[in-house]
Amino acid sequence: MAGSSPSGVKHFFLTLLVAGAVFAGVAPTLTWPQFTGGNENIVVQTALEMRRGGPWLVPHMLGEPRIKKPPLVAWITALSMRQHTLDQLDDPSQRDAAYRQLAWQVRWTGLLAACAMIVATFFLGKVLFDSRLGLLAAVVVGTTMLFQKYMRQSTSDVHLAMWVTVANTLFACAIVKGRVWTGVLLGSSAVAMAFLCKGPVAIVETVLPAAIAAFCWHRGQTKSEKKASWGRRAIVVGLGALLFCAIALPWFAYVYLTVPDVGGTWATEVSRQDATGLGPDPAYAYLLRIPMNWPWLVVIVVGAIVMWRARSRSDLYTALLVVVPIAVMTLIPDRKERYLLPMLPPLAIICARGMAAWLDAPKSERTGRWVTGIHVFSLAIICIGFPILGATHPDLVRLDGSPWYPRDLAMWLAVGFAMVIGLGLVSRVHRRAALVVATFVCMIAFQAVVMFGYRDSESGRSRFRPLAETIRNTGASGVFDFDERVRIDEELAIYLNRTVLPADPATLTPADAPIVYVTRQGRDEDAPTAPPGWQLLTTLAERKNTWWAYIAVPAQTAGPPASP
Repeated sequence: MAGSSPSGVKHFFLTLLVAGAVFAGVAPTLTWPQFTGGNENIVVQTALEMRRGGPWLVPHMLGEPRIKKPPLVAWITALSMRQHTLDQLDDPSQRDAAYRQLAWQVRWTGLLAACAMIVATFFLGKVLFDSRLGLLAAVVVGTTMLFQKYMRQSTSDVHLAMWVTVANTLFACAIVKGRVWTGVLLGSSAVAMAFLCKGPVAIVETVLPAAIAAFCWHRGQTKSEKKASWGRRAIVVGLGALLFCAIALPWFAYVYLTVPDVGGTWATEVSRQDATGLGPDPAYAYLLRIPMNWPWLVVIVVGAIVMWRARSRSDLYTALLVVVPIAVMTLIPDRKERYLLPMLPPLAIICARGMAAWLDAPKSERTGRWVTGIHVFSLAIICIGFPILGATHPDLVRLDGSPWYPRDLAMWLAVGFAMVIGLGLVSRVHRRAALVVATFVCMIAFQAVVMFGYRDSESGRSRFRPLAETIRNTGASGVFDFDERVRIDEELAIYLNRTVLPADPATLTPADAPIVYVTRQGRDEDAPTAPPGWQLLTTLAERKNTWWAYIAVPAQTAGPPASP
């Protein structure tokens, strides 16, 4: 990667090696945590209801149409589930293994999309600059903490990020390389796929920055060039728009015509006003996510300086791919760090600009030595410091109260990371890219180390699974949700392997088997009063809430099972 630039083909195969190494490093950890993430749980429960006989065209979740998000990711997740695994979810002797298999089956598609985004990042960097820079950007994408946190889940954000990167690469081919027909038509198709993942935000992250870049390019042309290109561009843009509409809009049109009051739901999802029931995030929320680009923080600063000095068209386009979507999304009150995933590839290209300058700097240059020192220090803080923190910090404990890592294991992990970092630093004297390779190795190992401790923590284990097992043991024929303020968490439905429907318990009567309903109260609120015929089964305490499960049994049954 340093010195003379190898061929683009070699860089491409090295990128495939990077993506393959990321997949191989993350894949074994996919089954470690249970289903605990809110966004992933929504997709998984929707897919489960589809596989249990629910509608596919307009999927349902907890018995209601899931129309807040387009269905593409739910379709992919449902297709990835094996029927044999689904059959085992109700077998007590095979249930644990079946849920681990289910975790692998739904999550590998997200990881595959993430690795495809790594490859797409290479092509985006190659189109804007060269293949060497594309390779460096691919390395950065696969090793940032933001990538490693979210790219192991089956969520709409993961698939959106991949299709957005593909679309931006194709639009860059049209604008920077002049391949207008190929770039616009294929790019429009990729935007349509991104639109089917998460809706209009896909346009903000692709079409809008491309349109601004094209306008800036157009202003720099002579009058004769503008006149000659106007007609052709109008035709290809029109065809691209038609292609987008043909792919992206039929599902939305069908839902609009068949689901009542869907317009208000979509307006809330787009504006995110009161979409979560939580207060708005601060306007500077996305700035707080900068550390998620660790361990490349100092290199990304260098890259921004290099781009400011060069101010080429490619640098401008890269900056637009970051600044424009973030500027628009800042206007929306709901500002989550996962929303930055589609901006990760252009951020990686900015970082790669700095990395290329860093690798090419003379060994005697003081700035290069400072960058090396800061980068090594940053890498050591997380890779060496975190195992030690996991063995000593009182908040990093497993469910049994023991630390994430035994002290001996933490010591050996810290020593191992220190050896890799030291080897990369020493080898850098002879081969500049050695420290980049060491960083890649450390970060791939680091995510596995984090997941090893996380999997047995309170956050890595489903809080609703014990409640689900208690309800399963009653032999209940139906489980219902009675809470006008908030629906039951999808987690419970996943581990019950059934749809939890909303219902007023006063209207429910058990027939041949017990029935259960679950409701939520704040931790400081009094226990709810059960209707006649219902008895307390069990409770589940959380940080802020308590979930109460009540059971009703048929008249000929002696009574409910004892509360655990």
